[in-house]
Amino acid sequence: HMQSSLVQVALRIGDGTRWSTWSNLEPVPLTLPAPKVPRGGEANADWIGKTCTISWNAAVAPSGLDTAEYQVLVHPDSWQAPTRIGALIMAPTAHAMEGDGGMGKQQSSRSARM
Repeated sequence: HMQSSLVQVALRIGDGTRWSTWSNLEPVPLTLPAPKVPRGGEANADWIGKTCTISWNAAVAPSGLDTAEYQVLVHPDSWQAPTRIGALIMAPTAHAMEGDGGMGKQQSSRSARM
């Protein structure tokens, strides 16, 4: 599905030496297709002592969307401890290759240590 945002844009024109004044800010809708979960998109968790390393394949994004924000949520095995954000990671996306139905044959792994 498409995700839509409203951004504000101001423009100016120049020839490299002289520049016009900035235009007034105008709201412009910006619509991008949402990144997709790649094949084999399940995350893996490996524990070594008290350290957990979580790894996953990069999200498949449309051309031009080179970075995604990955959010790692921690769901404690307790009724008293709330779910919390364990990490926010900005990392490159995988780009769908021509003819693969957008499911990301070009995949790369991401990981976070908790």
